Amino acid sequence: MTSHKCRSIMTECTKITPNSDIFPHEIRLVLENIVNLKKVPLMHLVIVVLSGIAHWCFKTVLNVDIDWDIPLIFFGVIIGFPGSNKSTAINLIERATREIEDHLQIKIEDSRINGSVTIESLLNELEKKRSIIQAFDEFNTFASCFSLYRSDKAAYYRSVLNTLWNGPKCYFRQLVKGDIKCENLWLSIVAAAHPGAIINILKEENNQSSADGLFARFLFSARMSPDDIHKRIKHDTNTTMSEHSQQICSYPSLTHIMYFIYLMHHKDILTLKISETANEILINTHDEYNNMVIGFQGYQDILCTLFSKSRDHLYRICGLLHLFHQASIYVLKAKPQLQYLVFDDVATESIQQVVLLAQQNLDDYLTISRDIAETAVQLMKFYVDTKKLLHGFPLITIPPPQTINVEPSVSQQNVSPNDNNNINDTASSINSNSNRSVVSSYSGYSSLSSSVCPFNGSTVDATIEKILLYKHQTISSNHLAQLLRRPGVNSENIKKIFVFLTNCQMGTYTVEKQQKQGKPRILFTKDLIPLDRETEKYKFMLDFLNQFNLSSEEYSKNLTSNPNTSNESTNNSSTEIISNN
Repeated sequence: MTSHKCRSIMTECTKITPNSDIFPHEIRLVLENIVNLKKVPLMHLVIVVLSGIAHWCFKTVLNVDIDWDIPLIFFGVIIGFPGSNKSTAINLIERATREIEDHLQIKIEDSRINGSVTIESLLNELEKKRSIIQAFDEFNTFASCFSLYRSDKAAYYRSVLNTLWNGPKCYFRQLVKGDIKCENLWLSIVAAAHPGAIINILKEENNQSSADGLFARFLFSARMSPDDIHKRIKHDTNTTMSEHSQQICSYPSLTHIMYFIYLMHHKDILTLKISETANEILINTHDEYNNMVIGFQGYQDILCTLFSKSRDHLYRICGLLHLFHQASIYVLKAKPQLQYLVFDDVATESIQQVVLLAQQNLDDYLTISRDIAETAVQLMKFYVDTKKLLHGFPLITIPPPQTINVEPSVSQQNVSPNDNNNINDTASSINSNSNRSVVSSYSGYSSLSSSVCPFNGSTVDATIEKILLYKHQTISSNHLAQLLRRPGVNSENIKKIFVFLTNCQMGTYTVEKQQKQGKPRILFTKDLIPLDRETEKYKFMLDFLNQFNLSSEEYSKNLTSNPNTSNESTNNSSTEIISNN
């Protein structure tokens, strides 16, 4: 992996990084304060926080359905170039864990922070302590454990980690030095990695036909360093500290958050539940991932595994976010107000008081709201997109068209002409009513198939093919409707396909407001294929065209400008760009 290619991937990952607006207000207050104080990237901090909450909520599960409880176990990696404060982020959770253990008078040899690099050592520690968090300042330390074994042994070690991610109630292994019997194992992993290390490992997985999906169980945050990461100021700690320093120190730290989680969960096994409104949102996203799993089965194992594990990640992230939100709400209510740098007897007593309040409202504490579900979905989009980029896939991945084979083919049967007519009529009926198409099979834009009703699958595909092969670069929705001449196809419905193509990075959807009379004109301008074949834009556009069995040459020869459209736009209308790449 060249440094240029590595930097290009990290740049693309940075572009898709969401800001703090996606989080509820209370979570945002806590996160932004730590980001401002410690200068760690926001999404790196989120990975670290989720790993800490997963550790301290030991044995907590999220009930998804009858006999389906998901353990809130979390594996995460933060990825950045040297000097991007990865170590600072990892140290935040180590410090919070050790401060709580000091308060609970847990000896250093009994600490739940673990750095085992052999499977025997890890299982021995889990047998004694049950709950462990592994926080690796260098991902290579974690990855090196695989090289300690022969290839077959390394595969077994990876399979053990895969099993531990599922939160087994018991695990048994026979060793030369004695048997290991673990019950209620709970392992959290967080590590800091350099981009090259992760990208090379994922590249190796792409090339292996028997990949075990270990790193599909990890969530990644990857980004370039913010511009202000090393622009630090001295925060006063004396009695005459500035107003800015007072504001920063007047918010809770991760130690306060984790201590609240510990008090709520260390005695009883708690089960989170999903409200009806939250369940609707989660089911829709779960079904989208499920459609992608079905679509890529037998075609692309890496993407199939990625979306398969994302179904579980969706619920785990939702549960952990909910606990983070609840902890932030109650800890911010603590009196006297908690100070970032202070974790003493007064602070712990304040937290204990708000824990009593939370226990009195336990049903609300355990019920996931719609807002948290929406945040979880947005976070998962970021995590899924990051994995795609690190694996070398385009952001928008479309499964191959699905074919349905029922019994022997027509050519293998003895049928009469009348039977053939019946078969053709039936097939025509299925095709005309089915919404399965190149577009609808891609669940990332599943809303399109419902939003363009009364379009069916074949009409959607035909419309997009007509756009891609249109003899000019720009086409209006009215003109396209006239070319297609299909029932139910009109300017408003075509507009939705224009929006879809814009989201797919195939061009730009615009609306021209007429300066005189008449309705606004809806236009779509196709993008040129980039000359640089290494760009993600180039790879995606070719992948998109391949889904419609079009070559780049066929597409490019139809990209001449349309003088009529240009003149009309200049003289009679003003253009408003609705969405751009």
